[in-house]
Amino acid sequence: MISRFPQELVDLFIDSLAEQSESDTTRRDALYACTYVSRSFSHRARHHLFRKIKLHDDLNPDISSRLSSLHKLLSWSSAATLQSGRSGIGRLTQYVKEFAFHLSNTEKGVDHVMLEYDKAGTLTSILNELHGPDHGITKFVLFLHWQSINYACLSDNLRHAFLALVRSPRLRYLRICNINGLPTNFLVNSHIKHLHLYECMAAEEIVVYPPVSSVRPSHYPRLESLDTDHELPLTYFENPDHVKSIARSDACSSSFAHLRTVSLTVLVAPDFDDVMGILSRIEDTLEHLTLHYYVIETPLAPEHLFDLTRHSNLRHLCLYHNGGLTLSAGPGTALDDIVLMLCTIRLPPSLLTLELVVILEGENNTPGLFLDSFLGHQWAYLDATLSTPSFHAIHRLILTLHFGKSATNKGAENFFLRKRIKTLLKAALPSASTNKRLNLVINVVSSVQEESWTPRTIADLSSNEGDN
Repeated sequence: MISRFPQELVDLFIDSLAEQSESDTTRRDALYACTYVSRSFSHRARHHLFRKIKLHDDLNPDISSRLSSLHKLLSWSSAATLQSGRSGIGRLTQYVKEFAFHLSNTEKGVDHVMLEYDKAGTLTSILNELHGPDHGITKFVLFLHWQSINYACLSDNLRHAFLALVRSPRLRYLRICNINGLPTNFLVNSHIKHLHLYECMAAEEIVVYPPVSSVRPSHYPRLESLDTDHELPLTYFENPDHVKSIARSDACSSSFAHLRTVSLTVLVAPDFDDVMGILSRIEDTLEHLTLHYYVIETPLAPEHLFDLTRHSNLRHLCLYHNGGLTLSAGPGTALDDIVLMLCTIRLPPSLLTLELVVILEGENNTPGLFLDSFLGHQWAYLDATLSTPSFHAIHRLILTLHFGKSATNKGAENFFLRKRIKTLLKAALPSASTNKRLNLVINVVSSVQEESWTPRTIADLSSNEGDN
């Protein structure tokens, strides 16, 4: 009898290679080598190699050729498997769980390039390949930077492929940016749990395309998390008959019935009504709330207070200052905005963690400049506000300074520089620092740009499917 190496040990070996394969090219090359060994090695290696596919034109503008290569890869099956009918590795689509398509770096314009891809039919074919009766992705990202495209301008085939993917039974995470004129029923009969929608404008008139099948009753997804900027009205998330009612709806008529994590934006005054319209529907389920806001010139009127006292399960509140501030003007503006925002919120007794995030963008916003321009007295107003009875129930305060992408902010990764900033901030917030019941956490972070994935050729990925 020929002894076989235990499959569990093979899987453990390949899993260990995959742990750091995205940052370590040597490990990734080793994963590719595993696809040439045997079926037992190849199956596990492909599970890691093709789990996430990202097409991004920032590093390589020639995304058209990569789309074509990807289509060939996803539709490929080994000739031996097809001819013999024996159990083989099969098509690569069974391994793909996440697909992201980012388009931004184009001189022709995002809308023009998207229409070119649509005309070629490659993108439509890829979307159709990503789901089927026995496979399907769980995460889909369609991110168009800087410029939007109108949904009505896309071909019928691409629109059908897009909606079919959105409604595929295995898709749980959907992120869309910069698509206008989405059909009002595009969420109906989907199974999405986590939804991110930004810069997606509603159609000027009600558009239902294509109609939902009447074979089975329509339902809205049971969202667990939602991140939106309020460009789309509530009619996109629930049955229009329930929009005027603030009563909580069941899962069949509303996407809000099970929401636990929500990220909302307050940019202009009308956003307040949209925010409260959503919050009023999730009083019993909300656990984590993030409010993105910009420069606040004056305190909001009493009727525009964020009353969260009825949200009995809210544990974590994050206030995210997105003003794009510069340190050359001093951090005082950001601190004033934080205090004004804190004064517009009524907190529930259940809240345990308050997180304050400040974005400092631009090449001139570096940790070094922050230290040079630091004035402790500017933080006194914030410290006094946090020491009021309204915040006594909080057990954890997180303050995060987020420095934007810049070639000169590498000091943010320097341990001693970050330690110095944290020491100064703790000294500038004595009430929070000396409170024995409060755990003060200070973070200093900087943005890191992700690398895009470049598909290889079929020849590179064809593996030996012989027996062990």
